[in-house]
Amino acid sequence: MSKKKIQRIPVTWQTYGYVEIEADTVEEALEKFRASDDPDSFQRLDGGYVLNSIRPAGDDDEIVKALWLLRSSKSALEAEKENEKLDIAKHLILSFCRREYDSATDFTDLDRIPIAYTTAEDTGESIEVFVDLVSYRLMQCLNGDIVNEVQYDSIEQMTKECLETLDFDDLVSLPDLD
Repeated sequence: MSKKKIQRIPVTWQTYGYVEIEADTVEEALEKFRASDDPDSFQRLDGGYVLNSIRPAGDDDEIVKALWLLRSSKSALEAEKENEKLDIAKHLILSFCRREYDSATDFTDLDRIPIAYTTAEDTGESIEVFVDLVSYRLMQCLNGDIVNEVQYDSIEQMTKECLETLDFDDLVSLPDLD
C-alpha cells in the first residue's frame, strides 16, 4: 500500500477580532467605528476564526487548483519550471525504455519507476532497478531488497548524471555485496 501524500488546498474563513475605542457605551463605540474613514487606525486585539466557516477558496476545482499554485511555497512560474524538469526526466526514462525494450514504463508511482529488470545468470536472483523522481534517487534491488542507492541533490543533477546516460548493463550491474 502506498503512502498517501499530504496536499495543501487554499481555503478562506471568517475571522473576528476586537478593536479598542474610547467611548462611554458600546453604542457610542460602534458609531465611532462606523464613522471612521480609517478602521485600521484602531488598536486591534487578538481574535479568532468563526467556527464552521472554513471553505475551499472557490467553488470551481480549477480555481482552487490555480489558487493552490499561486499560494504554494513556489510561485506558479517556479512550479511550471519544476514541471518542465520533471517532464524532461520522464522523457529521458521513456526514451531509454523504448530504445531498450521497445515499450514504455509505468509512471504511476513517481517514487518507484521501474526501468530495468533481469535475472542473474549464476544465481537466478532477480535484479530490478527503479528511479525515484520524488526524492531524486536510483535504486538497485536484489530479490526485492534495495542493495544500492544513489542519491542526487536535485532533479537537474539526476538528469545530468544519470538519466541522460542510462545504460542497461550499468543499471543491472550490482556492486560487490560481500
